Amino acid sequence: MSETTLVLPDETPEMPEGAAPLAAVEPDLGEQAPQTRAFDSTPYRLDIPEVDGVDAEKIIIAFAGSVELDISNEGDLALFNGLRLGREIDMRVAGVVADKPSPLKVAKDGSQTMIRKAKISVHTVHVLAPEDL
Repeated sequence: MSETTLVLPDETPEMPEGAAPLAAVEPDLGEQAPQTRAFDSTPYRLDIPEVDGVDAEKIIIAFAGSVELDISNEGDLALFNGLRLGREIDMRVAGVVADKPSPLKVAKDGSQTMIRKAKISVHTVHVLAPEDL
């Protein structure tokens, strides 16, 4: 490894004739109030569900109910016979919003969290071709 030695001049170099020393320049803010935030985040705020001014920490949709399939319908039979434990399936369901509670939990430290829920009572299963999903 080679060593590098830094050699500094013995004295400060003289300014060239007619040159002025650099000075710190303060920006002219005029009558503007100083900015308190890095930027205005209002346009980026999502429409998070809230109740009485408390934003939801989570939003959940739960599905409940059952649909009786037609035992004489080939599509219904194919759907049911194709169901396998642990197998992921895609289907389209129709239902009615049956409940929409908003429980507020208050921790011992006083912090508040809310989870907005919607419960859908399913009344119809649509059997669609994969390209229609």
